[in-house]
Amino acid sequence: MALYQHGLAAALGVFMIVIGVVIPKLIEWQVRDSIRSSLSVDSVSDSGYNDWVQSKTGDIYRKFLGYELNNPLAFLGGAAPNFTEWSLDDEVWYTWQRTNNNANFSADRTQVTTNTYSVYTMRSDSPGSDQKYLLTVNWAFATLVSGAGSEQALWTVFADVMLGTMLQTNAALWAYTGTTYCYLGTICGLRKYATDTGTTVPTFSATQLGQIGALIPTTSWVGEYLTIVPAIYNSNTSAPARTAYINAANVKFPFFDFNNYATDSDPLRFAGYLNYLTTATATTVNAVYGTTPYGLFFKNATIHDHVFGIDPLLALLGLGTSIINNGSHYINVIKTGYGNDFYLGMDYYTTANSIQNNTKYPMGNFSVAGRQASIPPFQPRPDTFEIFFPTALRFVTAKYVADSNVKGLPTWYFAFDTDLLLAVNPDFGVKVRGIADLSYISSGAPIWASMPRLANVDPAWASRISGIPAATSAGDSFLNIEGVTGVGVEGSAQLLFSCYVNFTKTPFLNFAAARANHEFILPMFQAVDYRVIADSKVGDLHKAVVWAPRVQKIIRFVLVIVGCVLVGLAILTYVYVLWSGRDGEQAGEQEAMEGIKSTDTDMGATQGELAPNPLDTNDEKHDAVMPRATATELN
Repeated sequence: MALYQHGLAAALGVFMIVIGVVIPKLIEWQVRDSIRSSLSVDSVSDSGYNDWVQSKTGDIYRKFLGYELNNPLAFLGGAAPNFTEWSLDDEVWYTWQRTNNNANFSADRTQVTTNTYSVYTMRSDSPGSDQKYLLTVNWAFATLVSGAGSEQALWTVFADVMLGTMLQTNAALWAYTGTTYCYLGTICGLRKYATDTGTTVPTFSATQLGQIGALIPTTSWVGEYLTIVPAIYNSNTSAPARTAYINAANVKFPFFDFNNYATDSDPLRFAGYLNYLTTATATTVNAVYGTTPYGLFFKNATIHDHVFGIDPLLALLGLGTSIINNGSHYINVIKTGYGNDFYLGMDYYTTANSIQNNTKYPMGNFSVAGRQASIPPFQPRPDTFEIFFPTALRFVTAKYVADSNVKGLPTWYFAFDTDLLLAVNPDFGVKVRGIADLSYISSGAPIWASMPRLANVDPAWASRISGIPAATSAGDSFLNIEGVTGVGVEGSAQLLFSCYVNFTKTPFLNFAAARANHEFILPMFQAVDYRVIADSKVGDLHKAVVWAPRVQKIIRFVLVIVGCVLVGLAILTYVYVLWSGRDGEQAGEQEAMEGIKSTDTDMGATQGELAPNPLDTNDEKHDAVMPRATATELN
């Protein structure tokens, strides 16, 4: 019976050891399955669908810090520009809010297409106001001049717009009867120009007006007209060149027959009007849209307008470009990760304006939302990986630096290696170390980006401006990743946005020709994309990656230890019983032997008392033992 009990205890101990090994594995499997469910949304009935639609899993900040130009007048005269970095007390904070609408999941639940809307709202805890004014370079004007080739050429483009506006509003007033017909007060029609100057002007037929009107929406032609037509009438133009000019003019400007140039002066008279129109446009636009007394090259506006605003000059030309769009929407095509851990994360790539922009390569997206994985989950820590740098819209290398901790979560700190990022795509014919040309994503605007305070920028370029403080580690871009899930729980992507200007390649009016340097990187503002996991999501993640492993260890420890104790006790008890039984048998045998010996001794003594020694002659003794028989008895 005792051996049966010992065996039962041993079996129970072995069972507990096995359970101690198996149960934690089951817990780990359950935890991973829970993590997959929390990271992935694969249908509208998913428990995390509403959070994902409203992007409630993380806080995304955009912070902006202005760089004030201190000496615009001296800069015009040839001096190096001097800047002052705003105090952090003036830094402006926004919340970037996104919503996913019209979600359409694929039949196999591996992909979802959604229309994502995003908007920036100023935070109530922002240190600074977005209505503070900032004087710096007017990136929109620099963009327009760069596109036109020179500031003078730009005014002919604006003249095209003014002419088109007046013709489309009332062509008859412009051409025939409008002696007071003007746009913006001082840009006037053909008849008003003739009245004011006493100049003879062409009298256009309805057909000619129609031909001029047909050119307006399709091409910018005033600049070409002012180049070609005067050359036709110039006596110094050679015959072959004049013929070439006439042929070109007849194609480009069908409202005149330039073959009759010798007898028809109307084309030249019209050139006089277009010259007036260009000059009047430049004067009027400078007066109406100028924000400083130094010309349109500089702009004094709120930090909000510098960052999000559509410049009035661009709007005048029908363009709607800003450095950062506040209130945009785009189509997101997202891998849900259903059935494939590699694609967990809910943010795979986007399609905006029919252009696909990858945001993971592979899985390396700068997302901190408690759901988007930055690296694949359940994998060993990588030393490096490629990550999408959102502010610069390209990929960089993230390098492991050290273990870290965010809101009680153990994390890995990865720093962005921006050196490779910031030396590519020299669209403007220059290649500068430490600079990223963003013109290809900013509609041709000469927007350049660098690390804050021009860190790592070629000193030959950085030294052309003054007043920029020394770079510190506070300007580093980083991402803290929770290792089990691969989710980024805190990150900061920081860039300094500047405007590239080349005074040789793109002549600007009013700037001194003599200057030490003709190419500049002119800072405008610093942008910080800061993201941190929401407090409401930390608890769930903490349970999964901190408490679950602890519970696993506790269960494994308790079950294995108790099982080992039971097995050990069973073995010790069994050994004890075995040894105890052996000792008992030996003791019994010895007692038996001693009993035999004792019996033999007692029997011998009794026999000695009962049987007299025949050799004994002691009668008294003998008689005492066996009395003598009497004679009578014998007889």
